[in-house]
Amino acid sequence: FFATAEAVSYTGATPVFADIDAGTFNLDPGSFRNKINSKTRAVIAVHLFGQCAALDEISDICTTHELLLVEDCAQALGADYDGVRAGSWGDFGCFSFYPTKNLGAAGDAGLVTTKHKKHDETLRVLRHHGSRQTYLHERVGWNSRLDELQAAVLRVKLRRLEEFNDARRRVAQRYRSKLQSAPLALPSENGRGRHAYHQFTVRSERRDAIREALAREGIASSIFYPLPLHRQPAYEPSNRGLTLPAAEAAAKSVLSLPIHPLLEDRAIDRICACIQQSAR
Repeated sequence: FFATAEAVSYTGATPVFADIDAGTFNLDPGSFRNKINSKTRAVIAVHLFGQCAALDEISDICTTHELLLVEDCAQALGADYDGVRAGSWGDFGCFSFYPTKNLGAAGDAGLVTTKHKKHDETLRVLRHHGSRQTYLHERVGWNSRLDELQAAVLRVKLRRLEEFNDARRRVAQRYRSKLQSAPLALPSENGRGRHAYHQFTVRSERRDAIREALAREGIASSIFYPLPLHRQPAYEPSNRGLTLPAAEAAAKSVLSLPIHPLLEDRAIDRICACIQQSAR
């Protein structure tokens, strides 16, 4: 999503784009390693669709090159890698509570985690106009406080996060069982931890035909994302000549199917029947 690169640009830094792993859609450690140069200071590893990136390899690369690791956990709250929760591997973990997320507020909301006390102190200052003390501002910050109404909603829903994530996994498993014979690529799990299944994203050369067939049946589906970041108008001029084959191929073939904790079996079966007919 654009916000990941946008955050880099807001600091005055230049985002450098690496390719993805074609199976998981997450950062390819080899591509990341090849992009490092003398100006590199940090990496943002996005845990796309609810599955953690290859955090062991990425962490090792960061240690070797003395880089900060920022985990973009916007879609992966509740996921883990080798038994360690998303947001706990890196120097920072960034979470979204946008209403459509696995843990959604009633409006825009988010959270940042860090394992370093100095970073914790800095974040608390930045979110409150650069202030530790009322009407005394030591640096320029933002108005980024989570308001109490959003916090109240999140505290109630947090108690059921594991239940809801388990329900998403059950939906994903039914999709797999009903679509295993369909001519499309199902989501790949890396086997290193629990997938939070924020999205259930398939791949097909007939992506557009499948989406049109679903729409005719009144079934929503989404393309995340139709244009890679290095091809976005805001970044394309500075990335002319850059080719990221796996990311570009994914943008042409991915389709995210309906998924939420309350999706009933009969609804899943109806979706899958439509896909089985239109994917051939």
